[in-house]
Amino acid sequence: MAMLVILIGLVAITVTVVAVLAGFKLATDSQRRALPPARPPLPGPSPWQGFQGQPGPRYPAYNPAQYLSPGDRERINVMLRGGHKIQAIKLYRQSTGAGLAEAKAAVEHLERYQ
Repeated sequence: MAMLVILIGLVAITVTVVAVLAGFKLATDSQRRALPPARPPLPGPSPWQGFQGQPGPRYPAYNPAQYLSPGDRERINVMLRGGHKIQAIKLYRQSTGAGLAEAKAAVEHLERYQ
């Protein structure tokens, strides 16, 4: 009798595992069929391509020096060449009214591309 109960239990477990695996396979197959087909790319250049196919977005180049007077720009360049980055950021903030983060980014840009 105990052997029969064990055998029935094993059969029940096997049937349950097979049913779960079959259900999983059916679910994944139906999910694959439910996906829409991929759309073809839009005609023309990508909006993330620059001019003449060069990589990069299409917007004007960032130039933080456009907000500075020529004298202030020269003073900032002198400070940067002398290693006085904090004073250059202070001068940029005084000249333009920019916040600290914006002034820091602008001065670092000037330092990198002067």
